[in-house]
Amino acid sequence: SKHDLVRACLLERNDARHLTSFAAALSNPLPLTFRIRQSTTPSQHANLKQALHEYTDIVDALPFGNIYQAKSSSISKATLKTVSPQLKQMLLRTSTDGSVARQELGSTLPVLALSAGNWLLRRKPRVLDMCASPGSKLLQTLEIIGGGSGSSAAGRIIANDVNPSRLQTLKEAVQRSGMDNTDRVRYTNFDASQFPVPTKTEKFFDAIICDVPCSGDGTIRKDSSILSNWKPDIANDLHSLQVRILVRAIQLLRVGGVVSYSTCSLNPVEDEAVVAAALTRFCSAR
Repeated sequence: SKHDLVRACLLERNDARHLTSFAAALSNPLPLTFRIRQSTTPSQHANLKQALHEYTDIVDALPFGNIYQAKSSSISKATLKTVSPQLKQMLLRTSTDGSVARQELGSTLPVLALSAGNWLLRRKPRVLDMCASPGSKLLQTLEIIGGGSGSSAAGRIIANDVNPSRLQTLKEAVQRSGMDNTDRVRYTNFDASQFPVPTKTEKFFDAIICDVPCSGDGTIRKDSSILSNWKPDIANDLHSLQVRILVRAIQLLRVGGVVSYSTCSLNPVEDEAVVAAALTRFCSAR
């Protein structure tokens, strides 16, 4: 069966105890996670923190990124209405006005890493999101570089997606975000692996978000059908595309710039092996 195949592949690299705890983690739903947008004013931020203090029995403030997460995985987006109708209404209101973003913890990490390294805080940074749909990382980046009240960076971001329909959905999501600096986003519709290399030095990028198409086998907690449909060929077939996109990202960087490479996969074929293959190409070209 598919489950036996997954088990056999995991046991090649892990012991049975690790596999048991891993399977237990995957069986739990994703806990409710949200964050206060960095583009909020100081007074908005203070008011939100004070309001959320009333719900410390439900959510914890994480020590980074203004992120809040439910204390139990049983408290999810689906169950929140039953657990706390008041918090549910508050999150609906603040999501609509643009002061709070619903975003899974793992999704926030690439942009948090770029921000922590100050690559998004340079003067007027140029940023590229190569596979931008559905847009959570794009909006997270815009909060930092968009020149709003919580930022001094005032940069610009290009949001690219190969699929015109997804790109249109992305545009609509940005407009619905409630943020007032969406004019700093420009949209393009290229195959990320063939994104045009600039002819002028000043058009290269300070930071690139490279969240590539993947098998999504790290999202089983959200979509159990991924496990039912899993097979090794999925990752193997995606590997070459992922390498091509990452190689092009590196080619688009200005000197001193950085790429954040990420997937929704746990498979080394889509992660470490892609990074190794891309770096090998540049090292061998010296």
